[in-house]
Amino acid sequence: MATSKPKAKTLPVGTPVGFKYRGAKSPHGTVAGVVHQGTTSATTMYSVRPAKDSRHPGEPALIHRRGDKLHRRSGS
Repeated sequence: MATSKPKAKTLPVGTPVGFKYRGAKSPHGTVAGVVHQGTTSATTMYSVRPAKDSRHPGEPALIHRRGDKLHRRSGS
């Protein structure tokens, strides 16, 4: 009988977050989903949608960041 580890708590979709991105000053956006479930929330890979003022034309609409590279914001 195999036992499975409990899943780590993840950031809910729509959570406003801040992160480092190509030297931009305080980029921010929202969590769009989980790309890869890690063993902790810090090792979970998230899909993040940067705010329009944090992106340059031609850059991807979604970027991937680990949970330890994100921090919650009061609003986006």
